[in-house]
Formats: sequence, structure tokens, C-alpha cells
Amino acid sequence: MEMPEHVILTRFSVRFTADQPPQQDDWLAYRLNFFREATLASIRAQSVLPTAWLVFLDDQAPDWLRDEMSALVDENGFLVPVYVPGPFTPTVAREAIAALPLAADHLVTTRLDSDDALGIRFVEKVGAHAREQLAAGVSPDGLYLNATRGLQLDRRGMVFQLDYSSNAFISYLERRDPGAPPRTVLQDGRHANARDHAPVLAFQDEPLWLQVVHGSNLANSITGRRVANSRLPRSFAIELPHGDDVGTMTLARQTLAEDLRRLRRWVGEPWLIKEYMAGRIERLGGTRVRPRRRPRR
Repeated sequence: MEMPEHVILTRFSVRFTADQPPQQDDWLAYRLNFFREATLASIRAQSVLPTAWLVFLDDQAPDWLRDEMSALVDENGFLVPVYVPGPFTPTVAREAIAALPLAADHLVTTRLDSDDALGIRFVEKVGAHAREQLAAGVSPDGLYLNATRGLQLDRRGMVFQLDYSSNAFISYLERRDPGAPPRTVLQDGRHANARDHAPVLAFQDEPLWLQVVHGSNLANSITGRRVANSRLPRSFAIELPHGDDVGTMTLARQTLAEDLRRLRRWVGEPWLIKEYMAGRIERLGGTRVRPRRRPRR
């Protein structure tokens, strides 16, 4: 069975509406630091490199950022900056992939935010599951591939473990049509809606993705359970600093304190309980394919 092409898609500094102003230099510089030390470091360290990594930027990006990206391209042959005129849409990603010199009959696309990271074996593990599913006969709708377990790293240097159903690091396997652009993993703006479009293979493995929760990252917050910091270097190669392991009693106290903090948050945001339990159930269910949801009436 052939190895599908694997293209990673990252939106670094794009606009989503025509009237949205370009990002300011201070925000871009702040984001570039996380991009280098977490996202890029994790892709460089992959046990199997992706076919390509498309990084989307606003075409009004300043010259200094273009120079920085050009230097990263010279060092990393798999990184491809794509400068987007106007708002970013899924069509932009589809056309950028269609322009790549791909040869395999099947394509995997993965979404990755510009301040997060992938586990060392992410591309390898997703590729292995994709080949298994191709051998078994993939649905004509394609197939999402979801690594259920990941980690979170907060600004204190603490590490948390999280099981997440249809998470933001989800991938999509499809057959390439030479006459049409691919659907890609970005066919829906909400990764949680994956099953509305295709079946989802949820697979059980070591933590294969990392959310970096920091000051300007308001979309994510700590929702996992405190674990030993040694969990991070076992599966990830990143350059962001993280705390050293603490003693057993200190870790137990921190875990209890974080559990209580999470419970207090659940009182105010009960939907988080549903999200947490969905992730746990997904993990406990083991590796399995969940069918596409019936269309809502």
C-alpha cells in the first residue's frame, strides 16, 4: 500500500474578513517566537517528515517577516510560505495544495495552529493509520484521523494531559482527483463538526499534540489534568522552556489544586464537562471508526 502525501496547514497571520486590518509588528514578533520554538521545532523533529508544510500569511506582511520566512524556507525544504491576498478561505488552501507537485493517489491534510506543536511521531502514526484504512477500503466521503490524547503547556511551565474528541489537530484522508482541488481538513471551520462530513477514526496512542496556552492565546485554556513534566520530552522535541519535575507530594498537591480549579470553572461553564467526558469516552473506547453523522433536519 502506497504512502499518502501528507500536507500540514498552518494559518500564521491571515485575515478572515476584507475589513480586518493586518496584524501589527509586535503581535507578529510575539507569534513568531512561539512558531519557531514550538511549531517549527516539532515539525523538524518528526520521525517521518511531511510532504509539505503550507504556512499561510497575509500578503501585507512586513518585509522583515518575509525575510524571516525566507530564511526558514532555506533551512527547511518542507516549509512553503503562502501569501494570501484578501481574506483566507478554505479555497485558498485547496488551490495551494493543488499547485504542489504531488504524485500519490491519496492525500492527508492536518491542521496545526502557529503556536502549537506535534508529537515526534505524529506524521508517522497518522500515516500508518491512513495506510491501514486504505487497505480496508476508505469511505467515499474520505476519513478524518483523530489522535485523541495530547498535552497542554501553560505559562507557568506546568504540563497537563488532555483527551479531546475531534480536536484541533485532526487530519483528513481523501483520494486525490487530478481534475479538482482537494476538500482538505479545512472543509469545516469547526473541527468538532468533523463527523458531519465524513467518518472519524479516533486512535489511541501516546500524546501526539501539544497546545501552548499563553497570554495572547485566548481561544484555549487549561482543561487537562496535571501530570509530571517528564511526559513532555518523551513525545515532543520543542525549544520552549518547561518546568522541571517536582516531587511526588508536590505533584499531588498541584494536581488536587488544578482539579479544584477545573471544577470551579465547570460550574460556570457546564459545556466543558460534556467536552471533557466526550474526550474520556473517546479514549476509553480505544481505536475505532465512528460513522458519519446523519444530516440534521
